[in-house]
Amino acid sequence: MFQPYVLGRKLNDPEKGAIVALRNRGISVREIAQQINCSRNTVIKWIRRFEETGDVKRKVGSGRLKKTTPAQDATIFMQITAKPMTSLQEIKGNLVSFIFFCYIYL
Repeated sequence: MFQPYVLGRKLNDPEKGAIVALRNRGISVREIAQQINCSRNTVIKWIRRFEETGDVKRKVGSGRLKKTTPAQDATIFMQITAKPMTSLQEIKGNLVSFIFFCYIYL
């Protein structure tokens, strides 16, 4: 049912929910960690997060920051839609041209 334990693996929402449900049934942290295939520290982290927020979702603003603007995202999307087999180098070259165009003409 649960994925095998791999160091650094991110838990999905059903696994996080299972941690909370098992803890509410009175199961120990050690047993939960064995059932879910994760570390005890991970179990403790998600139990605390649920107690603090009432949810097991990621924190707002967590994760990698975006490097592109919405306009650049739209340009990339249009390129890929028009030509699905576009290489990364082509996309990058077109994006650089787009940014240069905007800088000069807008």
